[in-house]
Amino acid sequence: MKNRLAEIRTRKGWSEAQLARKAGVSKSTICAIENGVTKNPSIYVAYKLSKALNIDVWEIFYE
Repeated sequence: MKNRLAEIRTRKGWSEAQLARKAGVSKSTICAIENGVTKNPSIYVAYKLSKALNIDVWEIFYE
């Protein structure tokens, strides 16, 4: 699964650490998703990111 997390995060002007704090996940989780190390994050992490960014999960992750 591909993602637009870095693009969306930088558009908001947030650092990886800021997004991690707002979503309640670790900075390393954000890095791993953005760099493609974690290709399929858990639904719980995807949900937390979408809530923190105030967008639909499908705007972040796509096939």
